[in-house]
Amino acid sequence: MASTNYYYLVSGLPVLHFGMDKLPVSIEQLKEELERSLCEQDMQLVRSIFYRLDNANLLRLLQNSDNKAIPGGNLTSVNLLEFIKDLKENDNSPLTGMPEHFKAFVPAYFSEKDSLGTASFEDMLAGMYFASMLQTENEFVKRWYEFELDLTNVQIAIQCRKFNFDKEKNFIWGQNEIGKWTLAHFQRQRLWCTCFVRCLWRGRKSTGRKQLDRARA
Repeated sequence: MASTNYYYLVSGLPVLHFGMDKLPVSIEQLKEELERSLCEQDMQLVRSIFYRLDNANLLRLLQNSDNKAIPGGNLTSVNLLEFIKDLKENDNSPLTGMPEHFKAFVPAYFSEKDSLGTASFEDMLAGMYFASMLQTENEFVKRWYEFELDLTNVQIAIQCRKFNFDKEKNFIWGQNEIGKWTLAHFQRQRLWCTCFVRCLWRGRKSTGRKQLDRARA
């Protein structure tokens, strides 16, 4: 498949640097520019990034149809409420314009809303989102979401260890290397990889290896 290059688009993007108090363009302005410049296939990949906001809005509206949607997503409150209504009335409602993981999540929400809390539904929806994104045929986007899933789970592991949360209930399980390793070694109760990651982040590689060896013991 031939690739499309966007040299003019990239060269025209504003320069970003650490310490900026305000972004030179808003998310809405950036999306409008991308809509004008990208082919539809590539724009679909960009829209997948904003599914995070759509996820949050879907959950907000499932909890209360009067809640206001967070701006910046792909879908309006009207779109989401119509989808929820159609799916409640007909399980075979068409998925036109909706991300794949929504159709699996909404029935699960209604069947378990009395037994699960908001945090559990957030984790469920996040897991479905990542699973859907890891099925993309675009290799770069697929690897990006694998990285995001790994990074998210490492951050969760650090927080669970720090605050003594239940790791099994908070991990976003995935069919990738860290997800498989965590599942296979979960009972060890030692997430030694997080020690190493934190020490590498601080630039103390030798210290990180010592802590890694102690945690493995």
